[in-house]
Amino acid sequence: DLSCVHTAMENQTQSECYELLSPFLKSKRAWFFVGDSQMGKLFHEIRYPYEVTASKAPKNERCGFITYAGLPEAKPWQRKKIPSYFQGPTSYGRENPGCFDVRSVGARYVESAIPGEMSHVLEIMTIDHASDIAQQTPYTETTQETATLHFGNQLQFNGMTYDDSVCVMNTGLHDQKLCIGKTHDHCLSIYTKNIKRYLNLFHNICGAMVWISTTPVRNPGNPLYPQSNAMTAKMNLAVKDILVQHEHGYYVDTWDVAKKSTHIDNVHFTSEYYSGIADLLASLM
Repeated sequence: DLSCVHTAMENQTQSECYELLSPFLKSKRAWFFVGDSQMGKLFHEIRYPYEVTASKAPKNERCGFITYAGLPEAKPWQRKKIPSYFQGPTSYGRENPGCFDVRSVGARYVESAIPGEMSHVLEIMTIDHASDIAQQTPYTETTQETATLHFGNQLQFNGMTYDDSVCVMNTGLHDQKLCIGKTHDHCLSIYTKNIKRYLNLFHNICGAMVWISTTPVRNPGNPLYPQSNAMTAKMNLAVKDILVQHEHGYYVDTWDVAKKSTHIDNVHFTSEYYSGIADLLASLM
């Protein structure tokens, strides 16, 4: 069971999660982050331990990923590629081909390439559903497939391999928007199938996969929001069970820390929640 419970402490190198993760993850050269705005907030709290020598972001954060990645666009964009699966996007990206639902993540890339030293890269990409078709190319049908193509290209361009990479991952809150009108059991079954496909794809380019657990919301019973904390807890357990099937698949349980943290809206927290996890990950870089 490659899982740990994240705790809020000033020195994360003394934590349970650092003890679990450091033997295999310490000083990996490529760190790729994928998720929704929760992951975006975490990413922006990371104090990167290397001198940044180059950085890059899309000109259009919400709709410019394919151009940013230097990939060809799929023409025509296909609204549904795998009809048997629940898929995002569910809102803005559904009506605007090539765009993400969320606008606060997009993509970011930073590089440390100092002459005479080993290069390092850090990158984030939006993936806000366990199966998503926002980003397509002539060679890829889903955002997950496009991400593995892009990250694989990044490894090759920087002279790195599968063994150099870590993928930090999460999805779950947006998936529950697809559950409206469906039973929890049905929704969980579809989510589990999508997560299996997702992790199987990323296993091909990630030397290690670190899943950050999905967090509880502030108002789980509010009919204005689709998320249920009971459903989220079931989703978290499903992901944890699937990760066991992957060598170097790690699960970081942030539920208790999140429950004690301060929400700024139904989903997001004050920066203290994200910075604690960011400090743990930075200590491993």
